Amino acid sequence: MEESILKRVFIGLMLIICLWLFWQSSNRIHRPLNIDNVSDIYLWAEDEKFGRIQKLATDDEKKQIVNWFNSVWDIRRNKGFAGATPQSGIVISLKQGKSILILRSGFNFEIQRDDAKNSHKKISYWARQQEIKNLLELLFRVPDEQQKNTVTRFIMAEYSGDIDTLLSITKDDANIAVRNGELNRLKSHKLDRIVSATVIPTGSPESFMLIVAVSSQDPGGKVPTIYYEHLQMRKFNDKWFIVKIERDA
Repeated sequence: MEESILKRVFIGLMLIICLWLFWQSSNRIHRPLNIDNVSDIYLWAEDEKFGRIQKLATDDEKKQIVNWFNSVWDIRRNKGFAGATPQSGIVISLKQGKSILILRSGFNFEIQRDDAKNSHKKISYWARQQEIKNLLELLFRVPDEQQKNTVTRFIMAEYSGDIDTLLSITKDDANIAVRNGELNRLKSHKLDRIVSATVIPTGSPESFMLIVAVSSQDPGGKVPTIYYEHLQMRKFNDKWFIVKIERDA
């Protein structure tokens, strides 16, 4: 009887030691973050219409993401950097100039960071955390289809000189700019494609800023040039309109 009890105690201790060693190993791979060391956090997703959609996290969102990051579990080293090409991700920029990538990949997500012992080497590992998983899935639906269609119609109408369409999807300052002919500058350009779009939250669910990178070629140019359209959008009776337009080349 005593031998049986001792054997069970021994097996229990070995199990505890193995679990402790596993936890220690995982803890060395995953390094929790201090919000004070985080500069910016960008969220991105690949999109058929816009190429890449990006969103700058607000201060509250940054705190949430850092808390979620610090609570990941089921950590497994990914030595071969295996996994499918990610379609969405989170970029955590640190004040020291480094960055941490969280990439959507299959059922889990992958984290990539610099090796603490070798700054020229990356470490990759799988992890789980439900809120981060949900966020990576949600990125595919922001902006929504109505917002994307409105922006796409605006860009195409701007380059084709379709004033009627521009008037139908703009309000306020943007509508005045259309009526005053301020959007005619790109009418002579040849539209190539929409390269990317960056969502800038305004703090209200009824409005946001979208920076759209558009590739086009001017009449005398030999190669396309990237132009940036700063489009402020606002919701009126469940329908989105462009209310302000700014540009930089």
